[in-house]
Formats: sequence, structure tokens, C-alpha cells
Amino acid sequence: MTDHHNHHHETTTTTTKNKNKHVVANDVDDDDDDDDDMNEQPLLMHKYSSQMDQFSMTPIGSLMLWFVKYGMRIFGYAMVLFASALFLFHFFFYFRVLMPLVIPSLTSSSIVTIDDTINVDDAQAKQQQMTSKHMMATVFHMLMGLFLGLNMVYNYVQTVRTSPGTVPREWLDQFEESSVEQARNASVSAVRGKSVSKYCGKCRQMKPARAHHCHVCDTCVCRMDHHCPWVNNCVGYKNHRYFLLFLFYLWCCSVYMSLMMVGASWNWIEHSAFVLNEWQVWITFDMVLCGSITLTMSGFLGWHIYLVATNQTTIEFQFNKLRLVMERGTGKVAINEYDVGVKNNLNQIFGFGTRSMLWALLPSTRDLPLDGVNYPTLSSLSYGNNYNYSKPEDHMV
Repeated sequence: MTDHHNHHHETTTTTTKNKNKHVVANDVDDDDDDDDDMNEQPLLMHKYSSQMDQFSMTPIGSLMLWFVKYGMRIFGYAMVLFASALFLFHFFFYFRVLMPLVIPSLTSSSIVTIDDTINVDDAQAKQQQMTSKHMMATVFHMLMGLFLGLNMVYNYVQTVRTSPGTVPREWLDQFEESSVEQARNASVSAVRGKSVSKYCGKCRQMKPARAHHCHVCDTCVCRMDHHCPWVNNCVGYKNHRYFLLFLFYLWCCSVYMSLMMVGASWNWIEHSAFVLNEWQVWITFDMVLCGSITLTMSGFLGWHIYLVATNQTTIEFQFNKLRLVMERGTGKVAINEYDVGVKNNLNQIFGFGTRSMLWALLPSTRDLPLDGVNYPTLSSLSYGNNYNYSKPEDHMV
């Protein structure tokens, strides 16, 4: 282990001399069931991982993991059903209540307007103007509701049904039995600049860089971000784009419906007083619900946009933050080796290629540019150059 650590330290020193600064790579490949490496500080994570492994092998630890695994699965199914019920309720509420609320019937005598004085001399002209305005409002709210709602549901379903990305069989088959045995017996197996980080004791197979074992899904997930009970699935490389787009369209739907209800309730927009009075309780309830979702999703969506833009996962962010603390005062600068520029980082998740990033917002099943195992790093790219996804093999670690 000492020879390995010294060799790693010499490699890091040589790299930093070429760049005229000290860097610490952050190949974050740690979880609670393996012997982990913190590069310059391996003993801290090694001790932590050993304690967790020892606890998981005790009867109490095994029982707790069993409850976590199957309890979270049952809870996940319940959350998916609950989310589906919320979607159905809001589809009904939007078309049955909100659209009639903000688009009053032309024959209604209880329309509240901002300004009832229309400068028209002829009653027929006034009626034509109202008819045209009514038709435009109907088409706008109908198309906007369908676009936002269907995109939200589509990305939610895709997040639930799409595999987050398990370790490819062809990648596992490239290792000889002796190499697997050596990695399994190694005390510290994470090596900077290598795609192989360590051996997974749960799956009993090699585990690539940035992959983590999920105790609920009971498998190693490529570029795992977290396990989400709302989708009863892990969020990994293969379905991260759907999860992020689901959050985005959920936020848009909440904001849109909140504005409609607040505008009508506070007389900011024209609305039907009859519909407002008849559905007052439900409108108030949904206004509070949508407002709460808007506030919650604003922070959660912003957080995940930041992670994707900087090419980090939730797990990796915690270890990168720890490295910043550990390297403080050493004269070194801890950097994220996987952060290859905002556009390249987003391209890895959404796969829009050379097209505009706005294409990422549209429904798609297009293939992603990477395999979930190999990722470009700062040391494999020229600073300031865009990543060439047409030849990914030229930039892989």
C-alpha cells in the first residue's frame, strides 16, 4: 500500500508541475460497503468503510439493511401511486376548474374584469372582440397546459422505468480472473487516472469509477446520484436527464397554476366570480399546495442544475467538499477532474450534441454520448476545448 501511495503521490506531483499548480483529483468512487481511498488521505475513509462493513455483517446490521432494502421498495411503490394520483387530480383540476376560472363563458354575467370600459360604439363589435379574446385565451391555456403537463408526466414515467445504468457486461468480461482476485484482496484499489476504482463486495464484481452500490436496488449504479423513493428507482447516468427534466416541468406547472389562481383570487386578471365562489375551498387548497411545491422545487431544481453543470453527483459533492476541508492550508487546490466545462457537462447528461441546448428540453429517447463507465477528465482534455463526442475514445480516462 505504501509503494502504491508513493507512486500515486509522484504522479500527482509530476502533473502539477506541468500545470504550475498543485491539484488533487477527485475520482469519487466511495460508498459504505467497500474499502475506500481518499487519495492523499486513505486512512480516514478506510477506517470509516471498515466500521460500516463490520456493522453490516452483524445480525443487527443485516436485519437493518434488510428492512431498509424491502421497506424502501414498498415505500417507493406507495410514493409512485401517490404521485400518479396527484398528477391525475391536477389534470382534472386544471381543465375542469382553472380554465373556466380564467376563461369565463361569453354568456356569463359574473365576469370580473380589470377594466370594463371598452372603447367600442357598436355592441356587435364588442361581442366580436370578446369572442376573439375568448378563443385566443382558450387555445393558449389549452396548449400550455398540455405541453407542460405531458412533458412532466413523460419525464416522470421515463425516470421510473429507465434503468439508471448498471455495469455493462462487456466491461466486466475484459478482466481476467487474476485481476479480479487482486482487486478483491487489495486494501486500497482506487487509482487516480484509471477507470477501475475497486471491487464491489456486494455484487462480487469489479466496479467502475463513479459507480456506487445501492442497497435498495441491490446493484452497482453507474454515476449514481441517489435513490429516490418518489420514482422508486435510482437516479444514475442513464436516467438523470429524465429526472432533471421532470423537476423542471414540475416546477413550471406549479408556477403556472399558482399564477392563475393567485391572479384570479386577488383580481389581477379577468375571471369568473361564479367559478371562484363555487370552488373557493379547492382553489385555496391547491394554491397552497402549488405554492409549496414551487418553493421546494426552486431549491431542489437549482441544486441539481448546479450539480450537473459542474459534473458532480450528490454523493461526489459530499466527498469533494470533504477534500476541500482536508486540503485547506496545504498549498494545494482541490479540483473536480470531471468538470470539463458547462456545455460539455450538460452534453454528457442530455446528449444534445452540436445542437442548441434547448433541444434538451424536448422529449427524447436518444442515446447518450458516454457508456456510463468511462468519462473525460481535465487531464485528458485540452483546457478551453470542447469535448468531441464523435470520438469519445480519444478523451477517455
